Amino acid sequence: MMPESEIAKARQAPFWPNLESLAHTLIYDYEILGERILGEPLPQAWADAIAVPVLIFEGGHSPATLRNVVTSLEAILPHATKRTLAGQGHGAPASVLAPILESFFGG
Repeated sequence: MMPESEIAKARQAPFWPNLESLAHTLIYDYEILGERILGEPLPQAWADAIAVPVLIFEGGHSPATLRNVVTSLEAILPHATKRTLAGQGHGAPASVLAPILESFFGG
């Protein structure tokens, strides 16, 4: 379900061998996410029991399928804080994530 252009870029990235080693697990991701990866909303009952603040990230350059899941989560989690990481894809470096995590967790 990933656009061919994204796959072509990923094949050139240094993390490609790691992705290949995880490829056999992708079916489980899709089994769990189902149509949510295409933007179908998550059921409200799924999140009703979550009472703690939740921080969700999306990379500004992440594929739409991943951003769809983040949007679905934001819509149903009552205490969600969403952060879009401008200029980042799915694998943002720790130097980008750390300040946001420290702020969220009160560090």
